[in-house]
Amino acid sequence: MTRPYPDDFYGVVDVPFHRFLDVIFERSGPFEPATIRLPAAAGLARLPAEVFAVAEIGAAIEATDAIWDHVADTELRPMLLTTGVSIRHYVEPTGELRAASRFIDDTAQTFQRLIAKRKARCTVAVDVRDETDQLVADARAELYLRLMSPERWAAMLGSERPVDAESAVR
Repeated sequence: MTRPYPDDFYGVVDVPFHRFLDVIFERSGPFEPATIRLPAAAGLARLPAEVFAVAEIGAAIEATDAIWDHVADTELRPMLLTTGVSIRHYVEPTGELRAASRFIDDTAQTFQRLIAKRKARCTVAVDVRDETDQLVADARAELYLRLMSPERWAAMLGSERPVDAESAVR
């Protein structure tokens, strides 16, 4: 990694669903991997869908991080679509959820496919832990990546409209 990751997490922070869930995006430094957290909801049990959401978001950030060095100097930005997730749940989660991800495929080969065709597929592994640091679930996410101009990317993300939690659930 020779370029710092962007502070805005590639605009994923502004996705209405992520804002509605109050997902927290963190890095311990500009060259460090992302940590995706879902805060505890007072008195409520965690749902499998929440574990899935944290895993999927973590996978998307990891896939983008993996190719960032290759696309940081271009006008193009990656757009991701999750095409499949296999997830194994181990224990009932307690409190806050945290995802840590790792890119499984060869980064250079994925980038070469991405440049040649402006699209590629990749796989990301994700561990989801709870506030006791217990492994709650592990997942493998299959992602479809596509390079797009910033204008097309913004239109696909919907960031041209105001984003608020109320409109996310309508």
